[in-house]
Amino acid sequence: MTKISVELDNEQFDKLVVEELIRTRQTFLNDLGANNHVFVWGDQEADDAEIQKHIDSVEQLIKWFGTPEQVKRCLAMKTDDIKQKAIEAIPYVAVFGIAALAAYGLTKLIQTTKEFDFPLDFGYDEYLDKIIDEQGK
Repeated sequence: MTKISVELDNEQFDKLVVEELIRTRQTFLNDLGANNHVFVWGDQEADDAEIQKHIDSVEQLIKWFGTPEQVKRCLAMKTDDIKQKAIEAIPYVAVFGIAALAAYGLTKLIQTTKEFDFPLDFGYDEYLDKIIDEQGK
């Protein structure tokens, strides 16, 4: 399994966490009145009350940890904004997926070439030709 390490400073990490909180808030907003039974099964009003409590809590966290731009953008979002944002993100997710597959394929190619008993030559190399000729005699 290939491991990838990423270094984030505090500001980058905070921004990622706040963006996830914004997505969570948006999901709760979409669940309000949708009869999804998120917290209370069979009682839409009680479920909506619980969802609203969670929305209020998440908004408070966003206000504490978010940048002014994030807070402004978050509070301006409506219930169906998340659907549009998800649609807009599809090309980026696809590109990331293709890049991940390409990196995986390259990793497998490199691992396979390490197992070969002869050097790979993708062009004319005088030094390699001399070594191969000497080893062949």
